[in-house]
Amino acid sequence: MPLTHLECTRCGKRFAPGAILNLCDCGGPLFARYDLERAAKNMRPGHLALREPTLWRYDDVLPVGSSQAARARKEAGDGAAAAAGR
Repeated sequence: MPLTHLECTRCGKRFAPGAILNLCDCGGPLFARYDLERAAKNMRPGHLALREPTLWRYDDVLPVGSSQAARARKEAGDGAAAAAGR
């Protein structure tokens, strides 16, 4: 995942990508900032079409770490497929 940091939209203060925060000390909302050049290499339309048809096809720009993504996929596992009638 190319998430590089969280950035305050009001004052520009940066926070570690793993920080669990919504607001800066100044009260401004935090935006996730990404390495978009890296994401662009992995998220070409043809590549996205080949990925699983879930939210996780966009994991290159989701603000979760790879270990969090792997755990969420495992937890969804067969239950998600059963719910979808597969």
